[in-house]
Order: sequence, then C-alpha cells, then structure tokens
Amino acid sequence: MIFISLDYSPWSEKARWVLDWSGLNYENKAYVSMIGTPWLKYKTKKLTGPLGVPVLLNGKEALTDSFDIALFADSKNTRPDKQTLFPCKKAAKEWNELSETALSIGRYACVEKQLDNKAAQIEILPTFIPKAVKPYFTWLARNGLQYHLDKYPAPENSDKTYREILDKLREALVDKDYILGEFSYCDIVMALALQYVKPIESKYSAPGPAVAECWTDQALYEEYSDLVQWRDRLYEKHR
Repeated sequence: MIFISLDYSPWSEKARWVLDWSGLNYENKAYVSMIGTPWLKYKTKKLTGPLGVPVLLNGKEALTDSFDIALFADSKNTRPDKQTLFPCKKAAKEWNELSETALSIGRYACVEKQLDNKAAQIEILPTFIPKAVKPYFTWLARNGLQYHLDKYPAPENSDKTYREILDKLREALVDKDYILGEFSYCDIVMALALQYVKPIESKYSAPGPAVAECWTDQALYEEYSDLVQWRDRLYEKHR
C-alpha cells in the first residue's frame, strides 16, 4: 500500500492515525501541491475534476477520501485486541462532517495569513529545494497558496459556524474523555478540527514555527483552551 499525503495536513493525519492504529504497513509518499497533481490523477484514474490528498493506493484500488481510508484501515485491523475505531459508523460520519467543515474554515483563514508571511512561505516549500535558495522561491509558495484559496473558497458565516462546532464538541465531552465513551474515530476527527485553533506540537503538525503561528487563532484558543488540552491528552495517550 502507498499512502500519498501532505505530512502536516489535518486531512492526511486523520487517515494516517487510523492506518497506524490498525497496525498496517504502508509506504508514505509526500505529495507536492500542484506539481504532483498530474501523477496523482494518473494513478487514481481520475483525470477530470478536483482531486487532493490523502490517497491510499492498494493494488489497483485507489481510496481518495480520508474517511474511506480510515474505514478501510479499520476493516484490516491487525491489533491483538482488535479494537475498532468505528463502534458506530453513523456517529463517525456525523462527527467527520463537522470536522470537515471546521477544517475548511480554518484552512482558509490560515492560508490567507500565510500569503502575508514570508517566513511561512519558506517553511512550506518542498524539501528538495535547497534551504539557502528557498527565499528566492517564495513566489512558488504564494502560487500554491493562492491555488488553495481559489480551489477551496471560504464557507459562509465561518466564525459563527466554527464556534458552534466547538461548542458541540465541548458539550459531547461533559464528564467524559471520549465522545462516544470510548476512543473512536469521532475523537480523532475532532482532535484534528482543533489544529487551526492551535496546532499540536507534533511531527504530524505544522511544518515550522511561522506556519504554526498562521495556524493559530488566538481568540479561539483563549476561548477553547480546554478542548485543545483534551486534544493534547488524546495524542499523548493514543498517538
């Protein structure tokens, strides 16, 4: 299996977490925005329409959505305890949709910040560009960032909607550590929904301090620091 991803993308991390939790062996292949699109379309046989990562290639099968990848990984679970992350698929789908909305809102806000932050642009450039010359290639980063803004427009009523989702999570966690009472995919997707409130200090998070600053919404962090702390405990225990 080949897992094609953006290493620090919350969408990629949703699927990667379940792949790792389920004990599956796979090759990780880093995706470079725009540059890698033609190859990805060829490998997935999706030559038209939008296509992003993560993608899991399993023989001739191509899974192109983090939720579908997670379901597949859970179905192939090799853990000795065989603990599933989908005790209720309906709930998992509902919380995943909330996570998708929150991430879309957060992504747009942070990309806008990165367009005005040269240090962040340098951090997101591909690793094959030598560090010494990266400052001369920030135009490439800006093109990629603008590409994302054009591809993923800002949802309406973003600020209000994000808070409503976080309030729903807070309510679901009253007097318990997990949304369903046990660790599940619901917790994973909502933990990732907090990445654009404040990214976790982890190899699975923002690629550098300047980008991490762009990912942080200080007002939301101050309002929902309890949820960020919950996310951090979840990572410490289950990641």
